[in-house]
Amino acid sequence: MSRQLISSGSPLEKPIGFSRAVRIGNVIAEAGARLDDIIRTRIMLTDMSRWEEAARAHGELFSIIRPACTFVEVKGFIRSAWLVETEADAVILTATSTVKD
Repeated sequence: MSRQLISSGSPLEKPIGFSRAVRIGNVIAEAGARLDDIIRTRIMLTDMSRWEEAARAHGELFSIIRPACTFVEVKGFIRSAWLVETEADAVILTATSTVKD
């Protein structure tokens, strides 16, 4: 299986040693997936008292898809103005993945 690194273009990627996303086979973050391919999200907040705002935004995208989800509070991000960060894991099952309830 090949490994595809997805870059945001940040000059920090190489010195720090990270990619914005990585695709190996059908497991990915941002390389050709659709929302209904997402199986897990992690929502990181600097202020947990604002979880309802983040949950509402998450629900606008994922209320039908309903991936596994975790909310965690973090001390901060590299930029102090950032309040929330979301990570997502996706698996492409077929070219026409659909959500079934």
